[in-house]
Amino acid sequence: MKMKKGLLMTALITGTLMSSAAAFAEELQEYTLDPMVITAQRMEKKDLDTPAAVDVIPREQIEKTGGASAFEVLRQSIGLSVTSQGPNGVSYGSMTSDATIRGVDRGTLVLLDGMPLNQDGKYNLEDIPTDIIEKVEIVRSGGSVMYGSEASGGVINIITRKNISNKIKVSAGDMGRQSYSLTVGEEGFSAVAYLDKRGKINRTSTTASSGMETMKVLKYYRYDDGERKGIRWNYKINDNLTFTHAYGENENNVSQIHPNAAKYNHGVYQENKYKNTDNSFLLNFNDLNGLKILASYGTQEKSYDKSQWKSNGKLSSSGLYSWRKGHNTNLEVQKSFDVGNNKLLVGASYKKEDMDIFSSKELKDGKISLGKNANYSRDIYSIYASYNWVLSDSDTLDINVRETFARNCDAKYEKKM
Repeated sequence: MKMKKGLLMTALITGTLMSSAAAFAEELQEYTLDPMVITAQRMEKKDLDTPAAVDVIPREQIEKTGGASAFEVLRQSIGLSVTSQGPNGVSYGSMTSDATIRGVDRGTLVLLDGMPLNQDGKYNLEDIPTDIIEKVEIVRSGGSVMYGSEASGGVINIITRKNISNKIKVSAGDMGRQSYSLTVGEEGFSAVAYLDKRGKINRTSTTASSGMETMKVLKYYRYDDGERKGIRWNYKINDNLTFTHAYGENENNVSQIHPNAAKYNHGVYQENKYKNTDNSFLLNFNDLNGLKILASYGTQEKSYDKSQWKSNGKLSSSGLYSWRKGHNTNLEVQKSFDVGNNKLLVGASYKKEDMDIFSSKELKDGKISLGKNANYSRDIYSIYASYNWVLSDSDTLDINVRETFARNCDAKYEKKM
């Protein structure tokens, strides 16, 4: 009798699956078994057909993390080391967040809709709000042939949402933390504006020092306040062409505290004020015939103000300590061709980057140190090709080549009083 019930239940389950299979087979394949990825081979391929270790973080998983930025999403990924100088991905001037794949230092290329964010090896993951992210593709293998030397460890491609609903989000926590965001979506247009107040955090890190004291004392850092604000919007000009603009500001104030509150400035012997500003423009063309054109321009500006006090409470030095601004121009064209069952991809890219760096003079132990001015620039040209050769139903051979030229490399350094 039990045997018959078991057979009957099996028959019912089988019948249900067969009757509904046609309704959700396509959805099951696309979202559960084998998602489409584009980063590893620069063209859309099924995950199982891609000869690289690719992880995809979909929108549903991004929402479950509860993170406010790409930094907080990525730090929960397996096999990816994500660090920052400050809490929750906060950047202190040029000390920005960092993502390391397979232990390769400065070998991770970060893309936003295919636009490179790396400039002088730096990028701000905390400036990308999760509200705009559709999915993240992480390629855990050397991608320097397809993307250049900055991708020697791997590639992180953050792909933004194209359809955004109208929404207002407000949240608050202890220690003065607040978060606001507004998303607006209409046909062909979407925008996200955000403002985060980070509040205060005591004793973010400590350091032991002896100084003039006879025994070692403990000094620590205190995060006084900071905020992140910005806007990102895109407009779909036509079915193939999209324009995107993003602007963001980060401000953070950090104090270094001496344990003897009677000394210095109410216990503060140094105040650090950091400000980062990012501005980028992207024009993206993509048609059904495999032609892709990407043109982008971006700037990164970072400033650091420092004030120091003596043990008698008098101010010893104050003002702008360092400032740097970089410009990044990218132009890329690629085309894919069907060659029977095989795929041929050819492309070329041009990148121009420059950086101006300034460090002011400061007072150290009664001596004046020299200020420094430096700037560098270079042009980078690349051509690349990839041939995806299908040998059989289970075997594929990929042949990739790349040639890169650096031209007009110029670096200047001056000492000024």
